[in-house]
Amino acid sequence: VTQWRGTAFVAFRRLLGNRGNLDLLIRESFQGDEFTLPFGYLRYEKQWGPRTSFNLHLGRNYRFPTLNDRFWIPGGNPELETESSWSMEAELNSYIFDNHKGQLFFSFDAYANLVNNWIQWVPIQGNLWSPENVQRVFARGGEAILQFKRGNDKFRYTLKAGYALNLSESIQSNTGQATNLNKQLIYIPVHTGLVSCRLNYKDFSL
Repeated sequence: VTQWRGTAFVAFRRLLGNRGNLDLLIRESFQGDEFTLPFGYLRYEKQWGPRTSFNLHLGRNYRFPTLNDRFWIPGGNPELETESSWSMEAELNSYIFDNHKGQLFFSFDAYANLVNNWIQWVPIQGNLWSPENVQRVFARGGEAILQFKRGNDKFRYTLKAGYALNLSESIQSNTGQATNLNKQLIYIPVHTGLVSCRLNYKDFSL
C-alpha cells in the first residue's frame, strides 16, 4: 500500500512588549484524497520577571490513521476515520529560588481535550488486537512537578517528584461500545506519580 501525506502551514508571531508573545499557526493537511479543515493553534506566552513564565495554548488538531492502523496483519482496520480534536492547556513554570543554596523549580499545567473519533487499539479476540474509533472522548487533567538541584563542579544531585491526574472518558460511543460510556479508557491510568534522584560525581552519574 502506498500513502501520500502532506502539510502546508503559515506561522505568525506578535511581540507584545512586556505583556508577552502571541503565536498563531495555521495548517492544512492531506492524506490520499482526504483533506482536513484548516487547523492549528493560538499560544500566549508571558514572562513574569526572571523566574516565572506562563503559557496558554488553544488548538485544533487532526490525526490520520497510520498504515499500521489500517493495514496491519492481522487486526488492521481500513475503515478507521480521522481523529479531530479541540485542546486547551495552561502551564506555569517558576524557580522558587535559585542561589548558592541550590535551585528549586516548580511546574504546573492543566489541560482539556475534546476528541472525535479517537483511535484506540483494543484486544478483540485472544491475543488479536485491532484499532477502533471511540466516537467522542473528553480528556482533562493536570500535572505538578517539583525539582531541587544542588552541587558544585565535582558533585551534584537532583531530586524530583511529580504527580499527574488524567481523566479520559468516552462521552459518546458507537452501539457496540455503549458499556464503556462515561468510563476511564483502558490503558490510561487516572493517577501517575514519580520520584527520582540523580547523583553526579565528575563524569559519573547514578
